Amino acid sequence: MTKIKIITGFGIYLWAFSIFAHGENQIGQNGGKIRMPGAYHTEVLDYQGKGFKIYLLDISFKNPYTMNSKVNAKIISSKSEKVLKCYSHPDHFYCKGSSSEIDQEGILEIISERNGSKGMAVKYNLPIKEN
Repeated sequence: MTKIKIITGFGIYLWAFSIFAHGENQIGQNGGKIRMPGAYHTEVLDYQGKGFKIYLLDISFKNPYTMNSKVNAKIISSKSEKVLKCYSHPDHFYCKGSSSEIDQEGILEIISERNGSKGMAVKYNLPIKEN
């Protein structure tokens, strides 16, 4: 029984360490939530309850970049999946949704590419609360 507790404790430690090592415990430069899909970071903010601002930041959590980049986003709830329409702006992407979708409990899943570097899917719990 003691071995199981030790192994479980060590597993939790490694899981927590991996989150902190990738910056997911930090607040982004724009005040949003951080995830690391690959060789860059994503930062997400709720934009006035109408959609999401998504920043593609470098490994140092800076220099948002949209050229030669793309974002695909969808909201996954217990009842449905809704693909969001995403638009490129000079320093971020804006993904439009409805307030009823954005404010409900669920998952925002983002698949992105920053300057040709493809990332894996990252997930954010909804609703996204401001920091």
